[in-house]
Amino acid sequence: MTVERKLVLTKLVGFLTGEISQTEIYEWALFVVVSSDYETIAKNDRLTEQIFQFLIDIDKVRETPAPTKKVLEYFIQCLENQREFTAQDYRALIDDKPGASAVSVPVPVKPPAQLGWLVNMARIYVLIFLMGSIFLNAVSILKPNFLVKPDEIAPTAAEVGKDASPHLIYGILILLALSFKMPRFALYAFIPVAIWGMFFYWSAATSFAVKNGLAFLNVLLLMVAVVVPPTAAFFILLIQWLTPTNKDNMVKAEIP
Repeated sequence: MTVERKLVLTKLVGFLTGEISQTEIYEWALFVVVSSDYETIAKNDRLTEQIFQFLIDIDKVRETPAPTKKVLEYFIQCLENQREFTAQDYRALIDDKPGASAVSVPVPVKPPAQLGWLVNMARIYVLIFLMGSIFLNAVSILKPNFLVKPDEIAPTAAEVGKDASPHLIYGILILLALSFKMPRFALYAFIPVAIWGMFFYWSAATSFAVKNGLAFLNVLLLMVAVVVPPTAAFFILLIQWLTPTNKDNMVKAEIP
């Protein structure tokens, strides 16, 4: 993914004139910065890199937003080739002290380009849980007496289907959401399903533990096997929603 200066200029002008909100400009900048090609973008264009770092940093709390307008105007002039971008001029602007009030501007920090190893491990854990759940429930529908003890009465196919369907639907939907890069708007549908699954398994596990009077160790094992995976699935999807990485919103252009 590459970003041409003309698009950056349009975004900055829109933000400066109020046509684009601070949240919108921040989310757009974040999306570009977390893309796999951002390092190339930053390497090829020092001005563009500094602009994106500033837009990411702009979401942080400052004592006063006084330098923001001046910095935006400076970036716009540089993009329009009215001025030459230099680190000294930029530093002088963000260190500007209007009146007697000092301005605290944190040094821009690039967000991570990918999910941490802990989230990736959790994703694998959740995928194993989902595939196991889908397999067991699918087999139970095809063979109703699959998990029935010899001394118990086997349920009918309709009864098994009624009990297994929610697990199958939940498992398939969340498996798809975690296996593919979903557009951000699609996550609005998947996250409610993840919330439902999280509370459903918490409720089912709690009811089972109380009904059978499980020992503490068995309760822990039940939590790890049944409760933790859907809970982790919800938080993973929430991270995906807060940090969109889908291709539908990718900026397609060329750096001149």
